Amino acid sequence: MKGQGPEDYVMVLDINFNPYLKGIDLLNPYGTIYTYSPTFELLAKRKFKPEFPLEYLMALDAENYI
Repeated sequence: MKGQGPEDYVMVLDINFNPYLKGIDLLNPYGTIYTYSPTFELLAKRKFKPEFPLEYLMALDAENYI
């Protein structure tokens, strides 16, 4: 997916498997984490305000990341 719609993303810098949600996390460097199922259904979308653009993420549990 790519575009300006409510479930679309423009840029992704890091992709990881999230074992807690059993999906694939996609990190937008400006503070959005999208989690998709292995069949590409949107499972979760989380927004936060980073102090600077991000490059990497790692899930600590179903809600927390570093």
